[in-house]
Amino acid sequence: MDFKIQSLGLAASLALRPRGLLPAAPAIALTRFSWDLKTLPDEAQELVLTYWGEDRGRQFDIIVDRKKLAAEHLTASHPGVYFDKAYPLPATLTNGKEKVTLRIQGANTWVGGVFGVRVMKAAENR
Repeated sequence: MDFKIQSLGLAASLALRPRGLLPAAPAIALTRFSWDLKTLPDEAQELVLTYWGEDRGRQFDIIVDRKKLAAEHLTASHPGVYFDKAYPLPATLTNGKEKVTLRIQGANTWVGGVFGVRVMKAAENR
């Protein structure tokens, strides 16, 4: 799967690596960035983000197609490891769509700490 990452007016296409992991560099020192992600039209799906477990003090909004999905605050809750967090995607955001735009928008902090991004079938459908 390919996706497009954008940051502060800079855009580049990257190939999704195994398990969806991204290089750390795109997330460093940014207050916002976005991806165009492929979806499966008319299927229950979830957005899964991978965070570094020792990141703290990062507050940001998770926005899908200009609608706020969640507010996140990283608190160093998983010392020494990466961890995944799933966010159910409401059907209103994915029905009939082959892609969505995910934006991570910092709330007066660097976004940072996002090391993986993927859309998956909802857990009950796997």
